[in-house]
Amino acid sequence: LGVWALLAAVAQRRVAPLVMLTAAAAVAVGLAAPKLLAVGDLMQRFPRKIDSQESVDLGLLLNMFTTRFQSFEVAGAPTSPWGWHEYGIYTGVAGVGAMMVGLVFATGNRGGTMKILAALFLLLGLGAFHPLAPWPWLHTQPLFSSQRVPSRFLLPLVLLAMLAFAHVIHRTLERRRLLPPLVD
Repeated sequence: LGVWALLAAVAQRRVAPLVMLTAAAAVAVGLAAPKLLAVGDLMQRFPRKIDSQESVDLGLLLNMFTTRFQSFEVAGAPTSPWGWHEYGIYTGVAGVGAMMVGLVFATGNRGGTMKILAALFLLLGLGAFHPLAPWPWLHTQPLFSSQRVPSRFLLPLVLLAMLAFAHVIHRTLERRRLLPPLVD
Protein backbone atom coordinates (compact mmCIF):
# COMPACT_ATOMS: atom_id res chain seq x y z
CA LEU A 1 0.00 0.00 0.00
CA GLY A 2 2.92 2.31 0.70
CA VAL A 3 4.34 1.86 -2.79
CA TRP A 4 0.86 2.29 -4.30
CA ALA A 5 0.32 5.53 -2.35
CA LEU A 6 3.74 6.84 -3.32
CA LEU A 7 3.21 6.07 -7.02
CA ALA A 8 -0.29 7.56 -6.91
CA ALA A 9 0.99 10.73 -5.21
CA VAL A 10 3.69 11.16 -7.86
CA ALA A 11 1.32 10.41 -10.75
CA GLN A 12 -1.40 12.73 -9.46
CA ARG A 13 1.02 15.36 -8.13
CA ARG A 14 -0.98 15.42 -4.90
CA VAL A 15 -0.20 14.50 -1.32
CA ALA A 16 -3.70 13.10 -0.67
CA PRO A 17 -2.79 9.42 -1.28
CA LEU A 18 0.01 9.66 1.30
CA VAL A 19 -2.31 11.35 3.81
CA MET A 20 -4.91 8.60 3.32
CA LEU A 21 -2.22 5.92 3.73
CA THR A 22 -1.00 7.55 6.94
CA ALA A 23 -4.53 7.66 8.35
CA ALA A 24 -5.20 4.02 7.38
CA ALA A 25 -1.84 2.94 8.86
CA ALA A 26 -2.55 4.76 12.12
CA VAL A 27 -5.94 3.05 12.46
CA ALA A 28 -4.48 -0.35 11.51
CA VAL A 29 -1.61 -0.08 14.01
CA GLY A 30 -4.01 1.15 16.69
CA LEU A 31 -6.38 -1.77 16.16
CA ALA A 32 -3.56 -4.30 15.93
CA ALA A 33 -1.48 -2.91 18.79
CA PRO A 34 -2.52 -5.40 21.50
CA LYS A 35 -1.37 -8.35 19.38
CA LEU A 36 1.25 -6.55 17.30
CA LEU A 37 3.28 -5.31 20.26
CA ALA A 38 3.33 -8.73 21.92
CA VAL A 39 4.34 -10.53 18.71
CA GLY A 40 6.98 -7.88 17.97
CA ASP A 41 8.47 -8.30 21.43
CA LEU A 42 8.53 -12.10 21.11
CA MET A 43 10.04 -12.02 17.60
CA GLN A 44 12.73 -9.60 18.76
CA ARG A 45 13.78 -11.92 21.58
CA PHE A 46 13.43 -15.16 19.57
CA PRO A 47 13.89 -14.39 15.87
CA ARG A 48 12.62 -17.05 13.47
CA LYS A 49 14.88 -16.80 10.44
CA ILE A 50 14.25 -19.26 7.64
CA ASP A 51 16.47 -19.85 4.62
CA SER A 52 14.70 -19.24 1.31
CA GLN A 53 16.62 -19.89 -1.89
CA GLU A 54 13.56 -20.97 -3.93
CA SER A 55 13.09 -19.56 -7.39
CA VAL A 56 10.48 -19.89 -10.10
CA ASP A 57 11.23 -19.51 -13.80
CA LEU A 58 8.68 -18.22 -16.29
CA GLY A 59 7.90 -21.74 -17.59
CA LEU A 60 7.12 -22.98 -14.10
CA LEU A 61 5.09 -19.83 -13.43
CA LEU A 62 2.97 -20.45 -16.52
CA ASN A 63 2.55 -24.07 -15.41
CA MET A 64 1.42 -22.90 -11.96
CA PHE A 65 -1.16 -20.59 -13.54
CA THR A 66 -2.55 -23.03 -16.11
CA THR A 67 -2.33 -26.60 -14.77
CA ARG A 68 -5.88 -27.62 -13.91
CA PHE A 69 -5.16 -30.55 -11.64
CA GLN A 70 -3.87 -28.91 -8.49
CA SER A 71 -4.84 -30.18 -5.07
CA PHE A 72 -3.31 -30.97 -1.70
CA GLU A 73 -2.34 -34.42 -2.97
CA VAL A 74 -1.15 -33.39 -6.45
CA ALA A 75 1.10 -30.44 -7.13
CA GLY A 76 0.27 -28.78 -10.42
CA ALA A 77 3.88 -27.79 -10.88
CA PRO A 78 7.15 -29.46 -9.93
CA THR A 79 7.99 -27.29 -6.92
CA SER A 80 10.52 -28.22 -4.33
CA PRO A 81 10.83 -28.52 -1.40
CA TRP A 82 7.34 -27.12 -0.76
CA GLY A 83 4.17 -28.38 -2.37
CA TRP A 84 0.92 -27.11 -3.81
CA HIS A 85 -0.12 -25.30 -0.64
CA GLU A 86 2.72 -22.84 -1.26
CA TYR A 87 2.72 -22.69 -5.05
CA GLY A 88 -0.85 -23.44 -6.20
CA ILE A 89 -2.18 -20.40 -8.06
CA TYR A 90 -4.40 -21.71 -10.85
CA THR A 91 -6.12 -19.03 -12.91
CA GLY A 92 -6.48 -20.90 -16.20
CA VAL A 93 -5.52 -19.89 -19.71
CA ALA A 94 -8.33 -17.30 -19.87
CA GLY A 95 -7.14 -15.80 -16.59
CA VAL A 96 -3.56 -15.57 -17.85
CA GLY A 97 -4.86 -13.96 -21.06
CA ALA A 98 -6.89 -11.41 -19.11
CA MET A 99 -3.89 -10.58 -16.93
CA MET A 100 -1.68 -10.12 -20.00
CA VAL A 101 -4.26 -7.81 -21.64
CA GLY A 102 -4.42 -5.76 -18.45
CA LEU A 103 -0.67 -5.51 -18.04
CA VAL A 104 -0.06 -4.60 -21.69
CA PHE A 105 -2.95 -2.22 -22.35
CA ALA A 106 -3.65 -0.50 -19.00
CA THR A 107 -2.89 3.22 -19.30
CA GLY A 108 -3.15 6.40 -17.29
CA ASN A 109 -2.21 7.03 -13.69
CA ARG A 110 -4.11 4.05 -12.29
CA GLY A 111 -3.13 1.68 -15.07
CA GLY A 112 0.53 2.67 -14.84
CA THR A 113 0.53 2.27 -11.06
CA MET A 114 -1.00 -1.20 -11.36
CA LYS A 115 1.58 -2.22 -13.96
CA ILE A 116 4.55 -1.04 -11.87
CA LEU A 117 3.29 -2.79 -8.75
CA ALA A 118 2.45 -5.96 -10.70
CA ALA A 119 6.00 -5.99 -12.10
CA LEU A 120 7.39 -5.59 -8.57
CA PHE A 121 5.25 -8.47 -7.26
CA LEU A 122 6.25 -10.60 -10.25
CA LEU A 123 9.93 -10.03 -9.51
CA LEU A 124 9.38 -10.81 -5.83
CA GLY A 125 7.29 -13.89 -6.66
CA LEU A 126 10.03 -15.33 -8.88
CA GLY A 127 12.22 -15.60 -5.79
CA ALA A 128 15.99 -15.94 -5.74
CA PHE A 129 16.43 -16.23 -9.51
CA HIS A 130 19.46 -13.89 -9.44
CA PRO A 131 21.75 -12.51 -6.69
CA LEU A 132 20.41 -9.00 -7.37
CA ALA A 133 16.74 -10.07 -7.45
CA PRO A 134 14.55 -8.23 -4.92
CA TRP A 135 13.52 -11.35 -2.94
CA PRO A 136 16.98 -12.24 -1.51
CA TRP A 137 17.35 -8.66 -0.26
CA LEU A 138 13.79 -8.42 1.09
CA HIS A 139 14.21 -11.77 2.84
CA THR A 140 17.02 -10.27 4.94
CA GLN A 141 14.65 -7.66 6.38
CA PRO A 142 13.16 -8.42 9.83
CA LEU A 143 9.53 -8.53 8.76
CA PHE A 144 10.24 -10.96 5.89
CA SER A 145 13.14 -13.04 7.25
CA SER A 146 10.71 -15.62 8.68
CA GLN A 147 8.81 -16.03 5.42
CA ARG A 148 9.41 -19.39 3.79
CA VAL A 149 8.62 -18.90 0.11
CA PRO A 150 8.37 -15.90 -2.20
CA SER A 151 5.38 -17.36 -4.06
CA ARG A 152 3.04 -15.48 -1.73
CA PHE A 153 3.76 -12.37 -3.77
CA LEU A 154 2.04 -13.97 -6.76
CA LEU A 155 -1.38 -13.46 -5.14
CA PRO A 156 -1.16 -9.64 -5.20
CA LEU A 157 0.30 -9.96 -8.72
CA VAL A 158 -2.90 -11.72 -9.84
CA LEU A 159 -5.04 -9.13 -8.03
CA LEU A 160 -3.25 -6.19 -9.66
CA ALA A 161 -3.17 -7.78 -13.11
CA MET A 162 -6.91 -8.52 -12.95
CA LEU A 163 -7.57 -4.97 -11.72
CA ALA A 164 -5.55 -3.72 -14.70
CA PHE A 165 -7.73 -5.89 -16.97
CA ALA A 166 -10.89 -4.44 -15.41
CA HIS A 167 -9.39 -0.97 -15.89
CA VAL A 168 -8.81 -1.68 -19.61
CA ILE A 169 -12.40 -2.93 -20.04
CA HIS A 170 -13.77 0.06 -18.12
CA ARG A 171 -11.84 2.59 -20.21
CA THR A 172 -12.82 0.84 -23.45
CA LEU A 173 -16.52 0.89 -22.54
CA GLU A 174 -16.25 4.47 -21.34
CA ARG A 175 -14.57 5.66 -24.56
CA ARG A 176 -17.23 4.02 -26.68
CA ARG A 177 -19.95 5.47 -24.47
CA LEU A 178 -21.27 2.00 -23.68
CA LEU A 179 -21.01 2.48 -19.93
CA PRO A 180 -24.22 3.72 -18.33
CA PRO A 181 -23.63 6.01 -15.32
CA LEU A 182 -25.23 3.49 -12.96
CA VAL A 183 -22.76 0.76 -14.01
CA ASP A 184 -19.82 3.12 -13.61
